[in-house]
Amino acid sequence: MIVTRCDGLREIFNELGKDSSYGNLTIHMGKLILRINGGGAAGNHVLIPRISRSLYIKGDID
Repeated sequence: MIVTRCDGLREIFNELGKDSSYGNLTIHMGKLILRINGGGAAGNHVLIPRISRSLYIKGDID
């Protein structure tokens, strides 16, 4: 199982000033699908829960 973020989640990171913390080194859905379609799963089944913008609830951050 791979837990990843949707491509659009980067917008939230920008709004929160956290883009540099979650930059290109963290894999996002678009990049992950390319790797899996290219044979990166080695024929195994892959379950990919993803974190999307619709799951974000704006609030105070401590």
